[in-house]
Amino acid sequence: MKLLVLSDSHGDIHSLEKVIEMHNDANAILFLGDGERDFSKLDIEIKPSLYIVSGNCDFCSFEPTVRMLNLGGKKIMMTHGHEYKVKYSPEYLINNAKEKGIDIVLYGHTHTPDTRYGDINVMNPGSLSRHGGSGSTYGLIDITEKGEIFLNVAKLK
Repeated sequence: MKLLVLSDSHGDIHSLEKVIEMHNDANAILFLGDGERDFSKLDIEIKPSLYIVSGNCDFCSFEPTVRMLNLGGKKIMMTHGHEYKVKYSPEYLINNAKEKGIDIVLYGHTHTPDTRYGDINVMNPGSLSRHGGSGSTYGLIDITEKGEIFLNVAKLK
């Protein structure tokens, strides 16, 4: 199973469209907030399942701030991260996810890519917006039929 993980598009529709078109073979798109309304402005069709959480800049959102999914046989927790104070450290979020028996925790908000393997797998795809500190980045997760998890952060060129 291939998952496309996006966060913090902040109105950068061009980058959002480009990365979705590049990875149209993804089984699902997981958006971690701060730009949820950008999806309504796209000129392309989104074929895979789309899961969204609300970020601190998604004012008047009807999306939850935390979403639990079961994809590829793995429990996934997705959040923007501002409610878990991830700008200081993701440890509170990681510990919270461990208590829930999560396999993969995803967060955004910091605009800084991060991947960690261990008892719990952690990914922050960085910011899709070209205004992010690391440029325009996004994440890919592959879950194999054997249940192996591969996390990758890529830079949009």
